[in-house]
Amino acid sequence: MFSRVVFLYEITYGADKYYYTNANQNILYNNHLFSAVPIKHSDMENNADEITKAKCEVNITNQCPFIANVINQYDAFLTSLKVMRYYLATGDVETEFVGTLSVMEFSVKDAKLTFVNLLYDTQRMAMRMIYQRQCPFALYGEQCRAKKEEHSTTTSATAWTRLDDYHMQYTGTLPDNLAGGMADLPNGSTVFIRGVDYEEKIITTSRPIYDSYFESDDEESFVILYQGCNRSIKMCEEVFENSENYGGFVKLPLDNPTTKNRLGGEDADKTMKSWHAYINSQLKG
Repeated sequence: MFSRVVFLYEITYGADKYYYTNANQNILYNNHLFSAVPIKHSDMENNADEITKAKCEVNITNQCPFIANVINQYDAFLTSLKVMRYYLATGDVETEFVGTLSVMEFSVKDAKLTFVNLLYDTQRMAMRMIYQRQCPFALYGEQCRAKKEEHSTTTSATAWTRLDDYHMQYTGTLPDNLAGGMADLPNGSTVFIRGVDYEEKIITTSRPIYDSYFESDDEESFVILYQGCNRSIKMCEEVFENSENYGGFVKLPLDNPTTKNRLGGEDADKTMKSWHAYINSQLKG
């Protein structure tokens, strides 16, 4: 028997692509045959922090063509991985992870590959902590430290209607400040909320949603909504009461210092003209 959900692995090695699955037989998806091989990946949480899926460790047999090719003639090709969650009952596919190869280790029987999400680099302080007034931290993440449970609203899944791949509609009253937040769906998936139409009670999601996402083994299933943040100090203080963890630089001047005219002008061109006039006046005494 097939399990209800299996995973599809698309590996790009230079110009070559390899397709594998952890199912017990080959799967044809999107005109590609995913070969059944001994392969698995590390667990990754679905929560509010987009950096949570920073790394994915994949164990795969040394007997597959991809590893054999790497061992026999290794070249420093860019190697990327896409992990997809495949629902056997419906054929729906959800992207679980996308990243590039960071570390490769070999043992007698298999290889351990560590792939890093592109967002992982943005977690590094040197990359993320640029001087800006808005907070750069991921909402509910490690640096933000706001507790998502304190800003959640639980709704019955029966009160929601999936309109299309990116929109779902609610019959009740939506809570405030959902834009930029997230929603936990009954099947365990998490989607980020890109936009909200409060008049029509429609939420726009960051990735496709399918009918199967609203299915659950429980008799009564729920959709949990989490408030979003516009990354301003005002919302951080008034809504989340979390200003001590705010990552922006609120005292930065609103004027761009690279174009501000120290003699009172409005732009760089006027600045130069003002300086020339000032210097000439000094030369003339």
